[in-house]
Amino acid sequence: MKLKKINNITAILWALACLFFAFIIVYTTKGMTHDPNFSGGPETPWLFPMLSTIGIGAISFGLMVLTWLVILIKKDKSEYKPPLGLSTKKAVFSVVLLGLIGLVFLIGYRNANSGYKKANYTGQQLFDSMNEYRLANGKLELKLDPYICDNLVARYLKVKSGDVGHEGFEEWVKNEEIDKKFAPIAELYIKDTYTTKDAIDFWSGSPGHRLSLLGDFSVGCAYANEGVGVAVLGNPIQANK
Repeated sequence: MKLKKINNITAILWALACLFFAFIIVYTTKGMTHDPNFSGGPETPWLFPMLSTIGIGAISFGLMVLTWLVILIKKDKSEYKPPLGLSTKKAVFSVVLLGLIGLVFLIGYRNANSGYKKANYTGQQLFDSMNEYRLANGKLELKLDPYICDNLVARYLKVKSGDVGHEGFEEWVKNEEIDKKFAPIAELYIKDTYTTKDAIDFWSGSPGHRLSLLGDFSVGCAYANEGVGVAVLGNPIQANK
Protein backbone atom coordinates (compact mmCIF):
# COMPACT_ATOMS: atom_id res chain seq x y z
CA MET A 1 0.00 0.00 0.00
CA LYS A 2 2.83 2.39 0.81
CA LEU A 3 4.39 1.83 -2.58
CA LYS A 4 1.07 2.51 -4.29
CA LYS A 5 0.67 5.75 -2.35
CA ILE A 6 4.19 6.85 -3.23
CA ASN A 7 3.56 5.89 -6.84
CA ASN A 8 0.33 7.89 -7.00
CA ILE A 9 1.79 10.93 -5.22
CA THR A 10 4.86 11.05 -7.46
CA ALA A 11 2.62 10.61 -10.51
CA ILE A 12 0.54 13.60 -9.43
CA LEU A 13 3.68 15.68 -8.77
CA TRP A 14 5.08 14.74 -12.16
CA ALA A 15 1.82 15.66 -13.89
CA LEU A 16 1.65 19.02 -12.08
CA ALA A 17 5.30 19.74 -12.90
CA CYS A 18 4.65 19.00 -16.57
CA LEU A 19 1.61 21.26 -16.63
CA PHE A 20 3.43 24.12 -14.88
CA PHE A 21 6.45 23.73 -17.17
CA ALA A 22 4.16 23.88 -20.20
CA PHE A 23 2.53 27.01 -18.74
CA ILE A 24 5.92 28.69 -18.25
CA ILE A 25 6.91 27.88 -21.83
CA VAL A 26 3.69 29.25 -23.30
CA TYR A 27 3.77 32.34 -21.07
CA THR A 28 7.44 33.30 -21.56
CA THR A 29 7.27 32.73 -25.31
CA LYS A 30 3.90 34.52 -25.57
CA GLY A 31 2.27 31.53 -27.18
CA MET A 32 5.41 30.39 -29.02
CA THR A 33 5.68 33.74 -30.83
CA HIS A 34 8.42 35.39 -28.77
CA ASP A 35 12.07 34.56 -28.07
CA PRO A 36 12.51 34.58 -24.27
CA ASN A 37 15.46 36.31 -22.63
CA PHE A 38 16.27 34.73 -19.26
CA SER A 39 19.52 36.66 -18.83
CA GLY A 40 18.56 40.17 -17.82
CA GLY A 41 15.38 40.26 -19.90
CA PRO A 42 11.76 40.45 -18.73
CA GLU A 43 11.56 36.65 -18.51
CA THR A 44 14.44 36.40 -16.01
CA PRO A 45 12.15 35.98 -12.94
CA TRP A 46 10.79 32.81 -14.54
CA LEU A 47 14.20 31.13 -14.81
CA PHE A 48 14.31 29.76 -11.25
CA PRO A 49 10.69 28.48 -11.29
CA MET A 50 11.36 26.81 -14.64
CA LEU A 51 14.53 25.07 -13.43
CA SER A 52 12.82 24.08 -10.17
CA THR A 53 9.91 22.61 -12.10
CA ILE A 54 12.28 20.60 -14.27
CA GLY A 55 14.05 19.28 -11.17
CA ILE A 56 10.83 18.35 -9.36
CA GLY A 57 9.45 16.75 -12.51
CA ALA A 58 12.59 14.69 -13.10
CA ILE A 59 12.77 13.46 -9.49
CA SER A 60 9.06 12.62 -9.25
CA PHE A 61 9.13 10.86 -12.63
CA GLY A 62 12.12 8.78 -11.55
CA LEU A 63 10.44 7.79 -8.28
CA MET A 64 7.21 6.99 -10.10
CA VAL A 65 8.98 4.65 -12.51
CA LEU A 66 11.02 3.07 -9.70
CA THR A 67 7.99 2.33 -7.51
CA TRP A 68 6.09 1.08 -10.55
CA LEU A 69 8.87 -1.43 -11.28
CA VAL A 70 8.99 -2.56 -7.65
CA ILE A 71 5.22 -3.08 -7.61
CA LEU A 72 5.40 -5.14 -10.81
CA ILE A 73 8.18 -7.29 -9.38
CA LYS A 74 6.47 -7.88 -6.04
CA LYS A 75 2.93 -8.41 -7.26
CA ASP A 76 1.06 -9.86 -10.17
CA LYS A 77 0.87 -7.45 -13.10
CA SER A 78 -2.90 -7.87 -13.28
CA GLU A 79 -3.26 -6.25 -9.85
CA TYR A 80 -1.38 -3.12 -10.86
CA LYS A 81 -3.37 0.00 -11.65
CA PRO A 82 -1.54 2.66 -13.66
CA PRO A 83 -1.05 6.04 -11.91
CA LEU A 84 -3.87 8.53 -12.48
CA GLY A 85 -5.71 5.78 -14.32
CA LEU A 86 -3.76 6.48 -17.51
CA SER A 87 -3.42 3.71 -20.04
CA THR A 88 -0.02 2.99 -21.54
CA LYS A 89 -0.99 4.69 -24.80
CA LYS A 90 -2.17 7.84 -23.01
CA ALA A 91 0.97 7.96 -20.89
CA VAL A 92 3.22 7.60 -23.95
CA PHE A 93 1.21 10.27 -25.79
CA SER A 94 1.56 12.66 -22.83
CA VAL A 95 5.32 12.15 -22.64
CA VAL A 96 5.75 12.64 -26.40
CA LEU A 97 3.58 15.77 -26.37
CA LEU A 98 5.50 17.34 -23.50
CA GLY A 99 8.75 16.37 -25.18
CA LEU A 100 7.69 18.18 -28.35
CA ILE A 101 6.73 21.27 -26.34
CA GLY A 102 10.14 21.23 -24.68
CA LEU A 103 11.84 20.81 -28.06
CA VAL A 104 9.99 23.81 -29.49
CA PHE A 105 11.02 25.82 -26.44
CA LEU A 106 14.69 24.86 -26.80
CA ILE A 107 14.63 25.72 -30.50
CA GLY A 108 13.08 29.08 -29.71
CA TYR A 109 15.66 29.75 -27.01
CA ARG A 110 18.50 28.82 -29.35
CA ASN A 111 17.09 31.05 -32.06
CA ALA A 112 16.92 33.85 -29.51
CA ASN A 113 20.64 33.53 -28.84
CA SER A 114 21.46 33.50 -32.55
CA GLY A 115 19.16 36.49 -32.96
CA TYR A 116 21.46 38.56 -30.76
CA LYS A 117 24.20 38.06 -33.35
CA LYS A 118 21.95 39.05 -36.24
CA ALA A 119 20.49 42.13 -34.55
CA ASN A 120 23.88 43.57 -33.71
CA TYR A 121 24.83 47.04 -32.50
CA THR A 122 28.20 48.69 -32.07
CA GLY A 123 29.96 50.26 -29.12
CA GLN A 124 29.58 53.68 -30.71
CA GLN A 125 25.83 53.21 -31.02
CA LEU A 126 25.64 52.11 -27.39
CA PHE A 127 27.73 55.11 -26.31
CA ASP A 128 25.50 57.47 -28.30
CA SER A 129 22.38 55.99 -26.68
CA MET A 130 23.94 56.46 -23.25
CA ASN A 131 24.58 60.12 -24.01
CA GLU A 132 21.04 60.59 -25.32
CA TYR A 133 19.68 59.21 -22.06
CA ARG A 134 22.02 61.38 -19.99
CA LEU A 135 21.10 64.55 -21.88
CA ALA A 136 17.39 63.73 -21.55
CA ASN A 137 17.90 63.54 -17.78
CA GLY A 138 19.85 66.77 -17.43
CA LYS A 139 23.35 65.26 -17.32
CA LEU A 140 26.42 66.29 -19.29
CA GLU A 141 27.38 64.39 -22.42
CA LEU A 142 30.24 61.92 -22.03
CA LYS A 143 33.35 62.41 -24.15
CA LEU A 144 35.05 59.43 -25.73
CA ASP A 145 38.39 58.74 -24.11
CA PRO A 146 40.99 57.01 -26.34
CA TYR A 147 42.85 55.44 -23.42
CA ILE A 148 39.76 53.68 -22.05
CA CYS A 149 38.74 52.63 -25.56
CA ASP A 150 42.15 51.11 -26.31
CA ASN A 151 41.93 48.82 -23.29
CA LEU A 152 38.23 47.95 -23.35
CA VAL A 153 38.26 44.92 -25.68
CA ALA A 154 39.92 42.71 -23.06
CA ARG A 155 37.23 43.56 -20.54
CA TYR A 156 34.50 42.93 -23.13
CA LEU A 157 35.89 39.47 -23.90
CA LYS A 158 35.96 38.62 -20.19
CA VAL A 159 32.34 39.66 -19.69
CA LYS A 160 31.25 37.81 -22.82
CA SER A 161 33.01 34.59 -21.75
CA GLY A 162 30.52 33.77 -18.98
CA ASP A 163 28.46 34.93 -16.01
CA VAL A 164 31.32 36.85 -14.40
CA GLY A 165 29.27 39.87 -13.34
CA HIS A 166 31.57 42.71 -12.30
CA GLU A 167 34.10 40.19 -11.01
CA GLY A 168 37.60 41.06 -12.19
CA PHE A 169 36.77 44.68 -12.99
CA GLU A 170 39.04 46.13 -10.30
CA GLU A 171 41.84 43.80 -11.35
CA TRP A 172 41.41 44.85 -14.98
CA VAL A 173 41.48 48.53 -13.96
CA LYS A 174 44.78 48.02 -12.12
CA ASN A 175 46.37 45.88 -14.84
CA GLU A 176 45.56 48.49 -17.49
CA GLU A 177 46.62 51.30 -15.09
CA ILE A 178 43.30 53.01 -15.67
CA ASP A 179 43.07 53.81 -11.97
CA LYS A 180 46.17 56.01 -12.35
CA LYS A 181 44.44 58.20 -14.91
CA PHE A 182 40.77 58.15 -13.88
CA ALA A 183 38.85 58.35 -10.61
CA PRO A 184 36.14 57.53 -9.80
CA ILE A 185 35.46 54.74 -12.30
CA ALA A 186 32.27 52.80 -13.01
CA GLU A 187 31.39 49.86 -15.23
CA LEU A 188 28.14 48.97 -16.96
CA TYR A 189 27.61 45.79 -18.92
CA ILE A 190 24.71 44.07 -20.65
CA LYS A 191 24.23 40.68 -22.30
CA ASP A 192 21.65 39.05 -24.59
CA THR A 193 20.21 42.24 -26.06
CA TYR A 194 18.97 43.09 -29.55
CA THR A 195 19.27 46.86 -29.51
CA THR A 196 20.84 49.68 -27.53
CA LYS A 197 17.33 50.50 -26.31
CA ASP A 198 17.26 47.11 -24.57
CA ALA A 199 20.48 48.01 -22.78
CA ILE A 200 19.33 51.48 -21.73
CA ASP A 201 15.95 50.15 -20.59
CA PHE A 202 17.63 47.53 -18.42
CA TRP A 203 20.15 49.94 -16.88
CA SER A 204 17.57 52.66 -16.28
CA GLY A 205 15.25 50.15 -14.65
CA SER A 206 17.86 49.11 -12.09
CA PRO A 207 18.55 51.69 -9.32
CA GLY A 208 22.25 50.83 -9.04
CA HIS A 209 22.87 50.81 -12.79
CA ARG A 210 20.88 54.02 -13.22
CA LEU A 211 23.11 55.78 -10.68
CA SER A 212 26.16 54.84 -12.74
CA LEU A 213 24.51 55.73 -16.04
CA LEU A 214 23.58 59.19 -14.72
CA GLY A 215 26.69 59.60 -12.57
CA ASP A 216 28.84 62.74 -12.59
CA PHE A 217 31.31 61.37 -15.11
CA SER A 218 32.87 63.30 -17.97
CA VAL A 219 34.51 60.62 -20.14
CA GLY A 220 34.02 57.00 -21.07
CA CYS A 221 33.88 54.41 -23.81
CA ALA A 222 31.72 51.47 -24.84
CA TYR A 223 32.36 48.27 -26.75
CA ALA A 224 29.59 46.04 -28.06
CA ASN A 225 29.17 43.05 -30.33
CA GLU A 226 26.74 40.12 -30.68
CA GLY A 227 24.31 41.50 -28.11
CA VAL A 228 26.94 42.04 -25.41
CA GLY A 229 27.96 45.54 -24.38
CA VAL A 230 30.45 46.96 -21.88
CA ALA A 231 30.84 50.60 -20.92
CA VAL A 232 33.38 52.20 -18.59
CA LEU A 233 32.87 55.71 -17.23
CA GLY A 234 35.22 57.94 -15.31
CA ASN A 235 36.76 61.33 -14.63
CA PRO A 236 40.36 62.23 -15.49
CA ILE A 237 42.34 62.59 -12.28
CA GLN A 238 43.76 65.92 -13.46
CA ALA A 239 40.24 67.32 -13.63
CA ASN A 240 39.67 66.43 -9.98
CA LYS A 241 42.56 68.55 -8.72
